[in-house]
Amino acid sequence: MPIPHLVRVAAATATLAVAATALAMPASASTESTVSAAAARAVADLGPGTFSTADLAAEDDLIDSMEALADQTCNVSGQSVSLNSDVVLLNVLDSGAGPVAALVSADINLDDDQSVYERTCNFAFLVSEQSTTFDGSYSFAVTSDVPDGQSSSLDPLKTVTGSLNGEYVVSTPTFTTVTEFADASLTSSGSTSKLTPAQRTVRDVVTTPKSAQAKKAAKKKYDKAVKTAKKTFKKAGKTKKAKKVLARKTAAAKKAYARAIAPTSRAVDRVETYTARTPWSMSGTLDYRDAV
Repeated sequence: MPIPHLVRVAAATATLAVAATALAMPASASTESTVSAAAARAVADLGPGTFSTADLAAEDDLIDSMEALADQTCNVSGQSVSLNSDVVLLNVLDSGAGPVAALVSADINLDDDQSVYERTCNFAFLVSEQSTTFDGSYSFAVTSDVPDGQSSSLDPLKTVTGSLNGEYVVSTPTFTTVTEFADASLTSSGSTSKLTPAQRTVRDVVTTPKSAQAKKAAKKKYDKAVKTAKKTFKKAGKTKKAKKVLARKTAAAKKAYARAIAPTSRAVDRVETYTARTPWSMSGTLDYRDAV
């Protein structure tokens, strides 16, 4: 029989934080079938929050999706897997930047043609939007309290890294008996980019140097201005006042010459295609003991 306390999830918690930096990860991941990817997206469409069997009771399509996920993920030994929909517990996490993750705990019936027995299948998955690629990693762990009160770690941290486009990646499932309490946790971080390139306008400054002919003409004009200033200085009798006039006219001629030979600049707008990346991070837990 399933454990009634799994339906009570008032104290189940989820935390979400957007990361300040992106993680560079290898572009490889373990993905499942198209059917299961669609099922994962259906679960992710629930949006952030913790959901129990009561919340899912009227969601026939979602129960079908969970059945597909359980069959794909929890069938590790070739047995026939069926979902016991009386006990399903979900914690859906939204990174706010594309990827969605979920912690799942579902009671299943395993049929090995000899007998049917119940197990609780615990797993986590990440799913990305269509036309979106994300790179990142996640770690999934399950810890149980066995009936005698001793705590035992049922599964080491499972870490998956990769790049996905409209697909999902699932952790290795961990099984507990229906008499055990279990905590599941997930942490994930990475970066996301839309596959459809964005465009932006970039302003470039184009510099054009003056031609040799223009520079020659400017030098000629400068020499003439200096020569004229010196003649005026001599005619004035080389007085103190005349020296000041000569210095002023010579400086003005130099300034005009510098402007005349300087390159010209103009602004040119162009459209640039780029791919924007958004860092993200999320973490969450399913704490069954606090939900009792």
